[in-house]
Amino acid sequence: MSIGSGGAMQGVPRPGSPQGSQEVQGGQPSSKAAKVFLVGMPGTGKSSVAPLLAPRLGWGYVDSDAQIEKVSGLSIPGFFARHGEQAFRVQEARCIKWVSGLSDPLIVAVGGGAVLDLENRILMKENGIIIWFRAALDTLVARLSSQVATRPLIGEGDIRSNLKNLEAVRAPLYQEIATLTIDVDDGDIDKVTDRVLRALGRVGKWQGASGR
Repeated sequence: MSIGSGGAMQGVPRPGSPQGSQEVQGGQPSSKAAKVFLVGMPGTGKSSVAPLLAPRLGWGYVDSDAQIEKVSGLSIPGFFARHGEQAFRVQEARCIKWVSGLSDPLIVAVGGGAVLDLENRILMKENGIIIWFRAALDTLVARLSSQVATRPLIGEGDIRSNLKNLEAVRAPLYQEIATLTIDVDDGDIDKVTDRVLRALGRVGKWQGASGR
């Protein structure tokens, strides 16, 4: 299977329970880790892997972009067009804060730009393991070239230049906070899911981390 696109916070539904390369050691996970945050550039497969990974662990999952769409009643491009990026980042931060405060063990597919906010980075580091889905620029261009209409920050101008500029800012932040790094260039989400499970099994006692 290949990678595609992929109190509670006010207005955000509580997640169901559960809903249905290389691995490089980075920073140490929080001692109270009960979340796995998937971070990375658009097109790395976070939203595709999360719903496969969650049932393997017996957990629920949350996709931050999907939660914002539920709250606002708008698609992500529609939200950007109506409210702009700054308002989107505010909603994104609220979602991460809400998720971080839940006692449920969760897989969280995080929007690619969430790491730009210092508080988001702190919350994720304090509340879970962070996995960076890393892909080469050529991989991202190939995956996203047909999706520019649904990707507000890369939809205008040259897609390669847009992605390169985003990556230049974001990649150091992904690297800074990542507990683990998983290379996802092969595009097989089943294999990526298996890599994540194996990697989790090496950093802690995670129920179901060896797969079922």
